[in-house]
Amino acid sequence: MLDKEWPMMEQGIDLVIVDDDPIIGKILLGMLSEFDLTVHFYDDSIEALPKILADRPKLVVLDYNMPGLDGHQLIIKFSESLIFQSTSVFLLTAEVLNESDKIKLMTLGFEKIIPKPIDREHFLALLEGHFGELKIKAA
Repeated sequence: MLDKEWPMMEQGIDLVIVDDDPIIGKILLGMLSEFDLTVHFYDDSIEALPKILADRPKLVVLDYNMPGLDGHQLIIKFSESLIFQSTSVFLLTAEVLNESDKIKLMTLGFEKIIPKPIDREHFLALLEGHFGELKIKAA
């Protein structure tokens, strides 16, 4: 399990990313390293689940196809625990989805669908839409 986190802030965790591919984790953590966000990355969905439920981050970005618990199974677990009252969930997927698939996924609780490969500008725009303007870390 890869659990990369920084910096721990008083207000809690801003973003949790769950993807079984550690390369995706490195890419996303690299994209976000300049911003004043508390980010955790997990490459093991089973290990991530209790931490997400306990920590209630502001946003969770889930890969859809993972061993253990996939994105579909995780979002059902989130729904059962009423996490949507405090946490938004975005889907990360390499799948080509038609409109019917997208509607089904959004009905489950995914607010946004982020295609792979990840476009940096699109990803950051989605985060700004969620968090507001992303602040650069103080030097």
